[in-house]
Amino acid sequence: MKAPVSPLEREHTLAWLGAIVESSDDAIVATTPDEIITSWNPAAERLYGYSAAEAVGQKISLIIPPDRVDEQGRISDQLRRGEPIEALETVRVRKNGTRIDISLSLSPMRNQAGALVGQSRIGRDITERRRAQAERERDAIERLQVANERLGAQNEELARAARRTRSTSDTRSSSSSPPTATWLPTGTGSSSKATAPPRPCSTSPSTS
Repeated sequence: MKAPVSPLEREHTLAWLGAIVESSDDAIVATTPDEIITSWNPAAERLYGYSAAEAVGQKISLIIPPDRVDEQGRISDQLRRGEPIEALETVRVRKNGTRIDISLSLSPMRNQAGALVGQSRIGRDITERRRAQAERERDAIERLQVANERLGAQNEELARAARRTRSTSDTRSSSSSPPTATWLPTGTGSSSKATAPPRPCSTSPSTS
């Protein structure tokens, strides 16, 4: 059976965890089950623009934009059921009103008896990553447009070449040698005999 943790050990563990939270580059925020902020680390101050003194005691809605209220409701319901949320890409708002893209991981916090006592939120700024992704997508679209324009020009050139080829072929057909006259036998019926065409008259020089 596992030995109980002494108060001193618990104190050391809490101090160690606190040091991790304070030194983290991620914004770590703890709230009550009713989403009242109870902990706000230095990275959260840098990310959201509020000092710990300003944020602690406020509702988490402090950093949620109006168009994300419904999303927050779904998050709250899931956390109250004890279900963690991993790497949710969403939007939050800074103290100065600017919006930021973040990746958010949320977990329910329970005491030793298993009762839900709070929620933890770990946020990471992904604004630059989103911006770079958007630029790559724009570049890809522009390259695709250029390729389509080139392909269209090539298809048009092929069509013009085909029209020129057909025009040249028609001109050659119309300028071919005229048909020769056909001599037909005189008379009708199967007993008709062919009559030679008249021979041209030749004038012989007169003799004295």
